[in-house]
Amino acid sequence: MRFAKKHLSEEELVNLADGLLNDVERKAADEHLADCTRCTDEAAAAASLLLAMKSDDSRDAPAEAIRWSKNLFRARFAGKPRTLVSRIFALLDVDLSQSQPVFGERSGGAPTRQLLYKTNDIGVSIRVSNDDGEVSLFGQILGADFSDSRVELSGSALSQETLLNELSEFRFTKLPVGEYQMVIRRPDSEIVIEQLNLA
Repeated sequence: MRFAKKHLSEEELVNLADGLLNDVERKAADEHLADCTRCTDEAAAAASLLLAMKSDDSRDAPAEAIRWSKNLFRARFAGKPRTLVSRIFALLDVDLSQSQPVFGERSGGAPTRQLLYKTNDIGVSIRVSNDDGEVSLFGQILGADFSDSRVELSGSALSQETLLNELSEFRFTKLPVGEYQMVIRRPDSEIVIEQLNLA
């Protein structure tokens, strides 16, 4: 009983067309081609492609055109790949009302409210003062380095953004009374405080 030999590989077909097989390999390939129409067709295609490549006398495009073409694709993919950003919602943990002055703060002046929002390992301390309907907000991130990150405050009346300083502190002034959402952003994570009531 005769078993069918496996088909010739692409490398064998190309070497056959290019005359690079030794006598033994050439004889085995010829015997296989005598019985296999598939490999015969692929051998003919390889020989045709090799002949076209060897007879090609076209010139390369000008260097400037090649550089311009490469820059088109480089500009499209030059940006950093986007990574997944974890979004963490902070929950209100402590709310010292206006009737309870913050430790170390005099009872006179604009009423002040101290809020502490917490995630698993990060705290956001916010102090809100209201002076005749104009709200000022001072905050600090506790437990993680958010320096040079951004804080976005958005509500129905306005949307503002500021940078945190080297102590992870931030400040907003002259805000209208209302309900806001705060998002503290750094490249790999965001802390979200929803329904921040500034009154």
